[in-house]
Amino acid sequence: DLFLTDDGAGGTLRKTAASRLKTYVGAGAGAFDIGNLDIDGGTDIGADIVDADLFIIDDGAGGTNRKTAASRLKTYIGGAGLVHIATSTASSASSVHLNSVFSSTYDQYFITYAITFSSDAGKARARYQNTSDSEITDTYLQSSVRDSGSSSASGNYNNTNYFILNDDGQSNFSNIPLHGHMYISNPSSSSIQTQFRNFASTADAGRNSGYEISGGRLQENTAVGGLKIYPDGGTFGSATIRVYGIVNS
Repeated sequence: DLFLTDDGAGGTLRKTAASRLKTYVGAGAGAFDIGNLDIDGGTDIGADIVDADLFIIDDGAGGTNRKTAASRLKTYIGGAGLVHIATSTASSASSVHLNSVFSSTYDQYFITYAITFSSDAGKARARYQNTSDSEITDTYLQSSVRDSGSSSASGNYNNTNYFILNDDGQSNFSNIPLHGHMYISNPSSSSIQTQFRNFASTADAGRNSGYEISGGRLQENTAVGGLKIYPDGGTFGSATIRVYGIVNS
């Protein structure tokens, strides 16, 4: 195809083939040269990158350009690491439920918690929930080591229908929450008893600093889908629980 052009803007008209336009704008062989992209002159996104944002990628470095969602970068770059699954917060609550957070996607899960209590000597308990989000009240076997304001730790064994996050009684000071984290293994398996390991930083009613470290398992071969955390009496002043999947690679 031909166009009419004013050669040099001097009044001399000439014909030019459409193919010359590709050279002028930097698009050779049907492609626009990436060097001509004015990235510096673009408008900043003005927000955090989210999973739905799109990038351009040369698929296999073979010249076939495709779009890809930002969410795919987490899989490629992340490798082994943590993937956030859910956060649950509550205030003046008798329990916190993390429903349907476990699946076969991950074998191991990492959970963090920060809890304050409505009254002194608060104790936090936990139970698994089944895949229908009903709490499991079967037997939990747990061994723990704890200390609070002394020079020697004590060992304890728990055999009841819940597992313990802290048992020395936490102060109700809002600036000294019960902080901790736990690992949960193979919750989605119905052939392996789901195990847990808990690590808590504590402070009793006298503000004596302490700790609680424990491990155990649910004494049943059943799939676990979620988790319930609750006080042994009264309510939580506040609670923030976060669940992460640990990438299997």
